[in-house]
Amino acid sequence: TTQPTPMASTESGTPQSWHTTVIQVDGIKTETYDRISNRRTCPAIVVVPGNPGMIGFYFEFIDCLFKKLNGNFSIYGVGHAGHGVPGGNGDKIFTLEEQIRHKERFVEERIAPNHDKIILVSHSVGSYICLKLIKRRKDLGFVQLVALFPTFRHLKMGIQGPVKFAILPYLRQTASAAVHYIPQFLINWAFKMNRDGSVESVQKVLNTNRDYYVVMNCLSMAHEESETILEMDEEIAGSIEENIDIIFFLYGPTDKYAPRSFYDHLKEKFPAANAFLAEENILHAFCVKQSKEVAHQIYEWFHRHHIPLPNEESK
Repeated sequence: TTQPTPMASTESGTPQSWHTTVIQVDGIKTETYDRISNRRTCPAIVVVPGNPGMIGFYFEFIDCLFKKLNGNFSIYGVGHAGHGVPGGNGDKIFTLEEQIRHKERFVEERIAPNHDKIILVSHSVGSYICLKLIKRRKDLGFVQLVALFPTFRHLKMGIQGPVKFAILPYLRQTASAAVHYIPQFLINWAFKMNRDGSVESVQKVLNTNRDYYVVMNCLSMAHEESETILEMDEEIAGSIEENIDIIFFLYGPTDKYAPRSFYDHLKEKFPAANAFLAEENILHAFCVKQSKEVAHQIYEWFHRHHIPLPNEESK
């Protein structure tokens, strides 16, 4: 398989066009999006999404973070197995455990051979995946985990409205087929009526991934999350305890998936945890239109806590 290629960039650090690279990870066709540093040696940041896990949702976030950090880090975004690449993985439905293994193989094969320091930036259920990963693979060079609006306990509490029914085993097929076959003019109309400031890339990702098996993977994963992620399990608790000094948690005061009460619970169980509350207006799905604000929060953490930066001579 070929290595991902860096994006062509303008002087401002913003790509001339957003597109993903499809690679093979453990035999699975996977969408990636990378911003590669010009430095010869530098730490790597790996962005692991929530659900839906199409990495295209994080284009603007990855770009903002790359620019905020002055190109000192190479940033690699990796989509979930089966999320994206319509038709690329047949009718395979991936389990949550297979998603963890998928990220492990991505880091092991693609990142660790070229970077001795690796920072994970995870969103939502991506934080569950990454907490498991740093517990199981201490040998891969992880030096930091940034868990954005993490869902590693009682995930079902945040699932709202129609989604709660769409993820049920006997309704998933119907919901997936409905999304797959909905006429394009209705999609265009819905986007035209949407005036919430969503970035164009988000609309494009939604429009290009109306594939039956992509939707089925998203819904099946959501259902498994809701049935599996209940009380904080022993592996997650052990991971936090062992890595307490290298994890930053960001919770949302109004976030139904990672609310203030979950922040309070974490601080009670782990008083030394580096846990923070976002501004009240920051949404769980921050990547839709608040990428700049969250990228700035990470930038502030990195500088305040002296996250390892490349030396000047490594340019």
